Amino acid sequence: MTTETDMRKELLARVEQVREVLTRTAVESEEARFLVPEAVSALREAGLLRLKVAAGLGGWEATPATQLLVIEALTEIDPAAGWNVMVNNNSTGFISAYLPDAAIEEVFAEGVPIAAGVAPPMGSARRVDGGYVFTGRWKTCSGVRQSSWLRLTGATDSGGTVFGVLPRHDAQIHDTWHVFGLRGTGSFDVSLDGYFVPDHRCITKEVAYRGSAQYRLTGLASSSYEHAAIALGLGRRALNEFAAHAARKGSPRDQALTDLGRCTTALDAIRALALLTYAEIYRLACDDAADLTRPGLAGQAVASHATEVALNCAEAAYRHAGTSALYLPNPFERLLRDVHGATQHVAVQETNYRELGARLVAGAGKEK
Repeated sequence: MTTETDMRKELLARVEQVREVLTRTAVESEEARFLVPEAVSALREAGLLRLKVAAGLGGWEATPATQLLVIEALTEIDPAAGWNVMVNNNSTGFISAYLPDAAIEEVFAEGVPIAAGVAPPMGSARRVDGGYVFTGRWKTCSGVRQSSWLRLTGATDSGGTVFGVLPRHDAQIHDTWHVFGLRGTGSFDVSLDGYFVPDHRCITKEVAYRGSAQYRLTGLASSSYEHAAIALGLGRRALNEFAAHAARKGSPRDQALTDLGRCTTALDAIRALALLTYAEIYRLACDDAADLTRPGLAGQAVASHATEVALNCAEAAYRHAGTSALYLPNPFERLLRDVHGATQHVAVQETNYRELGARLVAGAGKEK
């Protein structure tokens, strides 16, 4: 029987297997504005695009904390690769857990697919006989070019939402990803115009047919650890570059050493908190009777804080690099752009703190 420790060692060893390819193709992916095929193939062959997929369908079904460690390690090597592993696993894992057997036979007919998706309901889903008709344009569908299936969310006339699963080639991809940061993630827009998705490939309730307790987590709580992982990887890479630059320069200033030490302590602290928080969330999720609202909000707040810490690390590294950070290409400006790009995601906004605070106040009111 494989333990979680064994799985972590195996997955992190596989990250090392793809390090050379990801390092070599990082600039190419940045220029192409999507993860290049060689990098995608390496990740797929290493099994790193099956992290969140249900074990019964050929996935690792890794716990949130284990997924965090893998995505963090990949992001440290190439942020675009870490981001793509995050989003493709999120969509494929979602499909593996929530689609009924009839759809699984179709979507997984050739093994574990690569799926991409957009969670917010940026389009409409109109109920018709036998399914839903989807129309709309979904922004920033990361990793869409390498995907074979899409998971898109439509708003219904009754105020609900429906997830539709469809072949990627049936959607139109728009060349929209001309951006400041995270250029290599291939987060293009996709659109549908009156496209029919049959009932067996529509998900109206997030109730898992298969898989472990992690699939009890819904909404932002189901992806907060993924965004924390991105932040941790970006922060660590920034500090590694910071230290290496200071070593090359020789006799670094006291302020540089102080900032490096302070940022490292802050990053280590939020990393430890993240691992503890997401492990505890998973433990609670294993209890079907547990209320996951409060823990889920805590996980979202951790992701927001991790992103803030990573931003501080990248800005400190850039600042102390001096004029070296002005000459292109250099790692400092890319990390600064990428971490600023990560801060724009809905999963790490300041509202996470407010929602957690509101929950705490409500709980304190009940105690009185």
